[in-house]
Amino acid sequence: MSTDTLIRKALDAGVELRFVAGLLKVTGHRKAVECWAPQLRQHKAELIEALRTSAPEVDWKPLAA
Repeated sequence: MSTDTLIRKALDAGVELRFVAGLLKVTGHRKAVECWAPQLRQHKAELIEALRTSAPEVDWKPLAA
């Protein structure tokens, strides 16, 4: 299963994945998270890479001016 497919299926099951401060954050209903936890752990590195690279980059210089 591709990383994109895994993320979509987890979202469909009510599990939200986010990359925050260098960590993979998983939220949702307890039962859904418990059900998905083994698969997510198995693919943790790929999930972090996919979520990290999909975050938009912000150029703060124009905002500070």
